[in-house]
Amino acid sequence: MHTAAATAAAAGDPVLVHDGVAVPAPASPQTLLTQHRQWSYTTALARQGCLVVDWQLHLQRLIRNAHLLGQQRPPTYAKFLAWLEEQQDTAAATAALDAAVRPQVAQALQMLTSADQQQQQQQQQQQQQQEMQAMVTVLVTDPQHDSSESQPGCPSLSVLVWAKQVPSAAAPSPAKLLVAGGPRELAQAKHCGWALQRQPLEQLKQQAGADEVLLSDSSGALLEGLVSNFFVIADEAALMQRPGHAAAAAAAAAGDEVAGAQFESQTTATSSSSSSSAAGLVLLTAGPAHAALPGISQARVLQACQQLQLRVLQQPARPEQRHAWREAFLTNCVRGIQPVASVQLPDGSTWQAPATGSSSMTQQLQQAVAELQVMTDMTL
Repeated sequence: MHTAAATAAAAGDPVLVHDGVAVPAPASPQTLLTQHRQWSYTTALARQGCLVVDWQLHLQRLIRNAHLLGQQRPPTYAKFLAWLEEQQDTAAATAALDAAVRPQVAQALQMLTSADQQQQQQQQQQQQQQEMQAMVTVLVTDPQHDSSESQPGCPSLSVLVWAKQVPSAAAPSPAKLLVAGGPRELAQAKHCGWALQRQPLEQLKQQAGADEVLLSDSSGALLEGLVSNFFVIADEAALMQRPGHAAAAAAAAAGDEVAGAQFESQTTATSSSSSSSAAGLVLLTAGPAHAALPGISQARVLQACQQLQLRVLQQPARPEQRHAWREAFLTNCVRGIQPVASVQLPDGSTWQAPATGSSSMTQQLQQAVAELQVMTDMTL
């Protein structure tokens, strides 16, 4: 790996580190992703200048992405996957990937912090660092294709880290959603090609004045957003009142069957009893059996549901069930949990979120997820 001291960027500008070397950064991560469209990536949030949220889950995602892309698009990551098989130890493989990637994430974050320090007095620096958040996109490629050097201890990987400061938003504004587009290719993997494939839907989103687009399958099931997971909190009794919900009824009768964990630290079992605030409610979200990306924030939401004793059905919400919808929200590693204000449906109708009190389930989940998240200090 090349070694280079962190170089300060101009305040507010993004930075890019490629195998330890600071190089000119594109204005957006989408530009970087479209240049490396056959590879995989993950996007994380860094707080207080150096604390990355749920870093271990992001490492697990990168390994999982490599497996999926290697299976579907050989010989992508062929040497890396062969090395993983030789390890026969998931923890050792994750630690080796961490050793290859973490120093470059630290370097990128240090470059962002240095840019702020050049403009602030010491007291203001400390306050700014406490408030600073950064979006961090980590992209891993196969150097045999990109003519890059592999990382020591983690063969046949080249690492790019793009980072930029983002505003701290403790309470994201409720989102307006538009249903358009079908399931994405290789939905279970977070791969760079999706950044290019979704561009027509991004344009449609802007034209419609929407905040996010929801993808649906041929049956109308609402799978996920372009860069988010989608959730509905429904009244369970109302959900079962109308015909056409046999699958949901069967799942409920089975006792909150939740599919297996996508990440090692995810806990998905739910209690058979419910707290007073969660009584009679059920959370719907696409699961591993559906064409939707298993989200890191989604995993934390499922853990939070266990704590709040909120029933979970890992199946997509459907437009014909909207009479039972009480709340809806999106999750994204950078924005966190974002309430949904409305959903514009393909038939031209619009679901409007009912008014909720000061203690909605979405708000309770926000608090529970925040307590579950693990911060990893990237300081070298």
